[in-house]
Parts: sequence; structure tokens; C-alpha cells
Amino acid sequence: MNPKMRTAAALLTVLLCFLLLAGCDGGGSPTEPRTGVFFTPDRSAGSNSVTLRAVGVASNTLALEIFATEVSDLHSMVVTVVYPNNLLRFDGYREGDFLGLSVPLTVSFFDNVVITQLRVLPSGVSGSGTIGTLSFTAVAEGSDRVGFVDPLAQDPMGMELADVDWIGGRVEVAF
Repeated sequence: MNPKMRTAAALLTVLLCFLLLAGCDGGGSPTEPRTGVFFTPDRSAGSNSVTLRAVGVASNTLALEIFATEVSDLHSMVVTVVYPNNLLRFDGYREGDFLGLSVPLTVSFFDNVVITQLRVLPSGVSGSGTIGTLSFTAVAEGSDRVGFVDPLAQDPMGMELADVDWIGGRVEVAF
């Protein structure tokens, strides 16, 4: 075999060994498990929807935004969010800028339920934006649902807004 072919064969052998070893874990360090607080919405938000979505996640905290997408003539809301209190502790609620509230909101907190009542005066708002943000701290590992229960959105005449899609999701806590 001539010297050029030997060099090419050697390079090809080294390349094949490298590719074979790259596909093996080689007994090195194991992959680190996923840790922290994670939230996955049930589905993507479309028009005329109100969604819970993660906007702030740290090693043991979670901020869930109540976000309206392309709603029309929203005047008032009663939003009840149920969360797993064995995994999360409710820390507070911060008003968003979408509604431009002119009547104070009411936030009630019971065991594993947060109820928020919002009202816009004198007319409704349309468009997309943050209604408010719920803050939680993780207290235990596990996975469970966070979602809306019997939500109500109304127009300025007090009529329920039809076909609003209320989208919750799943929280996962791993330390």
C-alpha cells in the first residue's frame, strides 16, 4: 500500500473510532435530572382565550400569568384558579396592565383556591394582555394540574362572553 493510501486509511480509522465513541456514554457522568418548577399549558392559546402561562420560574418559585389573547369587550371577570397546595404555596397576586382597572380588584385565597374578581369601568376592553400574575413557592416534589374552575367573563351589559377558551396546565416540581 502506498504512503498516501496508508495516511487516508489511518485518518478514516480515527474518524470511525471517534464517531463510534461519540454515540456511547463511555461510563462517564450520568445526565443530571431536571430540577426546579415547571409549568406546561394544556394547549396553545388562540383568539378569545384566557391562559395560565409561566413567566417567572426559578429553582423553587413559579409566577403564572393570567393572559388574555384577542378577547373582545371584556368588562368584568371572576376567575377561580385551583392549584395543588401539597406542591405549591400561594404567595400573592399582582395586577396586570391589560384591564386598566378603575374599580379595586378582590383577591380571595382559600386552601388551594385563588379567586379574583375584576371590573373595568365604564366600558369593556379588547385585545391581548396580562390580567394578573399569581406567585407560588414550591413546597414538595410532584406533578399536578393548575386550572380554572367555573370562570366567568362578562361584557358591559353583564352578559357572559361566549366561547372564551380557558386554558390551564400542569405543574411539575423536582428538587
